[in-house]
Amino acid sequence: MTLDERVTLIRRWFEEVWNQSRFEVLDEIATPDITYLSMLRAPVEGLESLKLYTSVTRLAYPDLQVTVQSIELQADRAVASISVAGPIPSAPEGLLPISQELHAHFLATFWFREGKIAQVRMQPEGEIPQRGPDAESPPSLLMC
Repeated sequence: MTLDERVTLIRRWFEEVWNQSRFEVLDEIATPDITYLSMLRAPVEGLESLKLYTSVTRLAYPDLQVTVQSIELQADRAVASISVAGPIPSAPEGLLPISQELHAHFLATFWFREGKIAQVRMQPEGEIPQRGPDAESPPSLLMC
């Protein structure tokens, strides 16, 4: 697998799967036994589970957009520095929906096998921003 092919897979992962919600693309770019490790540290194992996970995440956060800042290629893996931005809707029961903006940076480490993505691990790049000035915990993002 060439370095250019790795870069293409990573860009498709973020642009087509996460930004465009084209989950069928996972059939083309990921191995059937792919493992996705989110920042929640609960692994998503297998292609069908990953499709469900990404679709539910996009339903919860439909307007978030991922931008690839850089990709560092290493011997056995690649590390993408990404930014995630967009509104995070919240609607406490009985109140009108409130939308807050998220601007965060993450590192996504990719491992490859047989020309496809075999594993992805997400981790924060720096500190995750808090929700508002009085927040006690960071916003929970399933995709990260």
